[in-house]
Amino acid sequence: MVFQHVGFVGEPESTYPGLSELFGNQIAINADNKGGLDRYVVVNGDYQPVLTIDQGETVRLRFINAGQNPFINPTLPAGCRMDLIALDGIYLSDSLEVSRVILPPGSRADVLLSCPDLGTYDVQSTSEDAQLANALVYTGLLFSVNVQTPVAEVILITLPFTFPSQIPDLTVETVEAENVHAIVFNGVENTVNDQQYNKSNVLFEMALDSVQEWTLGTAGDSLNHPFHQHVNSFQITAFPFSNLDYSYTGLILGTWRDTIPLSELGDVVIRFKPTHFTGFQLVHCHVIAHSDMGMMGQVNITGEDQMTQTTVVVYNPWGCPPEDNLRYLGLLALLALILIAAAIILLLLLK
Repeated sequence: MVFQHVGFVGEPESTYPGLSELFGNQIAINADNKGGLDRYVVVNGDYQPVLTIDQGETVRLRFINAGQNPFINPTLPAGCRMDLIALDGIYLSDSLEVSRVILPPGSRADVLLSCPDLGTYDVQSTSEDAQLANALVYTGLLFSVNVQTPVAEVILITLPFTFPSQIPDLTVETVEAENVHAIVFNGVENTVNDQQYNKSNVLFEMALDSVQEWTLGTAGDSLNHPFHQHVNSFQITAFPFSNLDYSYTGLILGTWRDTIPLSELGDVVIRFKPTHFTGFQLVHCHVIAHSDMGMMGQVNITGEDQMTQTTVVVYNPWGCPPEDNLRYLGLLALLALILIAAAIILLLLLK
């Protein structure tokens, strides 16, 4: 399910009134947007759609926050069960029963959802705690679940269950001193480590296959600044409020992510090992308005690129080297022109 946060304004030149008409004017045009909080969330392009499932059926849903700025937090309706199984495309070691999912902009989550009783259940996006009080969070109905009488045999799933380990645990690795760094998002200056983004600026360098340990934090304001890292996922190894539930923090120790909330509650320590790719790796606040104003930075991965050459097999009907194909195509084109010219001459002679 792709969540997108959109606004509607009354001016004729606006991009969105046409979208409102597409929905049959179900969405009222909002002329002022009030800082974005009164905008609307569409799900796979639909406004407040209905998902129909069978009674007792467990469905897998992949939530994607494709919005620019707000958190979207699908919250479990009463009478249903939701189990978190993956974050940012990487499986958890064990499924986790949750009451809601925390989705910073740009993040993803896979859940298993089941509702044992017939009826209609509303899935809302909510914000009701200290961790997200200083984040822009969409609140309102996302979609509904309609539970119907089964039309076929329902396959039951036993929860919780354990997933096979896919990624090594970096908490047991030794980290060299030169690989320990800090990343600080300043919400007043819109900087990363006191620098606004410039394509010629490099925060620091790191070697390929080195275990990195970064401490992520915020400064300057009390807003939530979601941290997003390109190329390499990272493991969450420490944060001072780990006693709080995931449904309030959006963080789980030991999990691998690429987008996480950052707030004044405390710094978050991550580890990762850059593999395969060298060159620049971008880090930025995933509130797009903040990154647009300069809250982005890049680090340089050094070493020898370890991506292997891929052999591409091209269909070659002539059985000749690929560089000769154009020559044969040219000859075929010339032959076709000769045949066309001969046909025209023949038609003229027959008249």
